[in-house]
Amino acid sequence: MHWSSLKKSLLLLAGAAFGSLLFIARSSIRGIRIDWDIDTFITIGQSFLKGNQIYIDFFDPKWPHVQWLFFPGAISQSLNIHLLASWFTLAGTGLAITLIACIRNRKRTTPQSDQTRTAGALYVLLAPLLPGGSIGHLEVYSNFFMATGACVIALGVESHEIKRNRIATFIGSTLIGISAGIRPNLLIPIALLTLFLFLARRSYSAGKVRFGAIAAGLATGVLLPFTPYLASIDTLNMAWHGAIGILREWNTAMYPNSTLESFASEVIQLLSPKTFGIPFIFLFAFLFGLILSGVSNRSRNRKILCLLLGAWLTGLYLSYWKSHIHHHYILMDLCGACIFLAFVERALKPASRKLALWATLLILAGVSFYPMRPASAGDRQVLETQDKLLEYLASDTSITFAAPEFINLHWRRNQPVSTQGIHPVWSINMIDSSINQSQPAKQLGLHTTIEGQCDRWLSREVDLFIASPHLSQRCLAALEANWEEISKVALPSQDQSVQIFAKRGHSLN
Repeated sequence: MHWSSLKKSLLLLAGAAFGSLLFIARSSIRGIRIDWDIDTFITIGQSFLKGNQIYIDFFDPKWPHVQWLFFPGAISQSLNIHLLASWFTLAGTGLAITLIACIRNRKRTTPQSDQTRTAGALYVLLAPLLPGGSIGHLEVYSNFFMATGACVIALGVESHEIKRNRIATFIGSTLIGISAGIRPNLLIPIALLTLFLFLARRSYSAGKVRFGAIAAGLATGVLLPFTPYLASIDTLNMAWHGAIGILREWNTAMYPNSTLESFASEVIQLLSPKTFGIPFIFLFAFLFGLILSGVSNRSRNRKILCLLLGAWLTGLYLSYWKSHIHHHYILMDLCGACIFLAFVERALKPASRKLALWATLLILAGVSFYPMRPASAGDRQVLETQDKLLEYLASDTSITFAAPEFINLHWRRNQPVSTQGIHPVWSINMIDSSINQSQPAKQLGLHTTIEGQCDRWLSREVDLFIASPHLSQRCLAALEANWEEISKVALPSQDQSVQIFAKRGHSLN
């Protein structure tokens, strides 16, 4: 590995990391809105720290891998700490991608061997601009394990020691398995990549051993967090229904009329967020153009890389087709593209290398200094309401509350959510869904009625009930019995988007 190439690449990565940190900090100062999902994941982390287990003591359809990912926010109860941890994860992913490019180049002595590698810096710069990137969605953490695993495997491949190669392959595959456990959409593309690598082996024995190491590592990464559920048939059943069964019901109930046309429309929407006013699909075209420039040579290894790229994209979008698409899934597409670019950067033509470097520097300048749009009126209202609610709850630390639609309040005040399904989708939306009647829902304790949920939220241990007017209207029968509205007392200047109810006879500030 050329030291000058590594130094220049790391210097560019450091600049990109600083630019992305500056962007996230400016977003936070402006007012950054965290969605329900991340609030739920941080709350899951707090519950896990108290000794509770997903599927058994509470529910979310994610796999056990997510329980420890959001510990910084869960422990600190600070949004800024969560954002900082997310940025460190982004920077770590960029470092792994940069090292892949440099590792692949370390034995080269050609004139281009001391060139700056840009793939890692591009990831660090572009990820915060995409949905979920600046707020630390699951894909940020999944991408970290994916890139780190690929880096370890690349390091092993470059080693002449067979034992070290196999160990690195196993460890790297385990990390990639963890990535798939965090974001199960990756299972199909990873399986296709593994199959293609096996078919592309140079010798049967070497291919068989490497395939075994990859398969063993992937299985370890995916299955290891499930081991606590092997304690009994009941807990194993709960894990099956929580990780697999309920998702089948979810996809059937929520996407009953999915067609190829509707899927294509979702894919176009996924690839169309704007960065600096430009649809992101053009930046993707730029990335894939660089990749194809690097694999244009007809050597066997580059042909294999083209087949692997095709397998990755086919598997990823097949996983979307078999499940569903959320806007933040684009972060997985970005990470895959940057990893592939890292593997081919050493073969880029001089013009392509210069283009990549100048594009990276321009994006760095844009991320660092491009004028940020003000938060939307809706976001400003939500953030203002949230801050006022937190201020009111902090005025009396003895207050216990139920706010099933406002999970942020729960993790910021370190108070448990008084429902089995933490996410509002699984405590509120599912009540009117066919999922409510399914066997997995009954097995997981999710089967209920609105009356049953209201009774749970309004238990005798709760002092305040915080809800939207729509939800409070649905719980009106239970509220009329022993509760009185104090919205104007608690938040005198607040709009009508939130209502607060207190138990009659309770003395509150």
